[in-house]
Formats: sequence, C-alpha cells, structure tokens
Amino acid sequence: MRVNGIDAVLLDAAVYEQLSTSRRQAGAQSAQIHRLKARLTSAESLLDAVAEAVAATADDECAVRRSVLDLLATRAVVK
Repeated sequence: MRVNGIDAVLLDAAVYEQLSTSRRQAGAQSAQIHRLKARLTSAESLLDAVAEAVAATADDECAVRRSVLDLLATRAVVK
C-alpha cells in the first residue's frame, strides 16, 4: 500500500510487537558484540606484549616470569 507516495505495510498488533521485540534483541546483541570485540582487542594486545616481553628476555627464566607476571598484573580489563 502507498500513502502519500510512501510504501506502507499494515501489521497486526501482535506481529508489530514481535518485530519490535526482535529489533530490541538485535540491538542488545550488537552492543554485546562491540563489548566482546573490545575485550578481544585488549586480550590480543596483552598477548602481543607478553610475546614481546618473552622475546626480549634472554634465557633467564626468572626474568621471563617476572615480565609476564608484571604484564598480567597491570593489564587493562575492558568490560
């Protein structure tokens, strides 16, 4: 149906509510995906820093352990 040159669709109230609910759920899932992406990016950065710390240390296991523990203790957690 066209109203004033604009396509329009008539929906039963129950169908409209179902579509509205689906739209809200999709919005919530999108927000959750963005949060998870931020956490993944943070985890990737942490792993990159750990890899650099391990690569920068010689064969001194204690230095590697200290570097890894320092990185883990100071990591930023994105929620």
